Amino acid sequence: MPARTGHQWTWDLTVGDSWSNPQWATWQGRIHVRSQYRVVGKQVVLTPLGSLCCWLVRAHASCPVGNSSLDLWYHPAYGFVQLDYHTITGSRLTFKLVGERMEQSIRPFPIPNYQLSASK
Repeated sequence: MPARTGHQWTWDLTVGDSWSNPQWATWQGRIHVRSQYRVVGKQVVLTPLGSLCCWLVRAHASCPVGNSSLDLWYHPAYGFVQLDYHTITGSRLTFKLVGERMEQSIRPFPIPNYQLSASK
């Protein structure tokens, strides 16, 4: 941060076969995962907290066992307001901020509360 429209970056990760699982993908040894991120721009997201102006970031990951993608909406005060994953199995997972609350705490910001929905 600060974000700016058009900003791009890449993240490379090596993953061992101890993370392989027949439910999504299996492999032997290590595989290389390359994730590419791009800041698309600002977008208003309707939430239970009202309309929030968020940064939309689009990501795509590729590796020998498949591809996945992620759209994420980030708000400076609330953090990740929504995450929309498309997995290598074709499943979709969406996390949405559904509320926030302030408790007697030493934390400077409220802790986000997410709701998970899955579809295939």
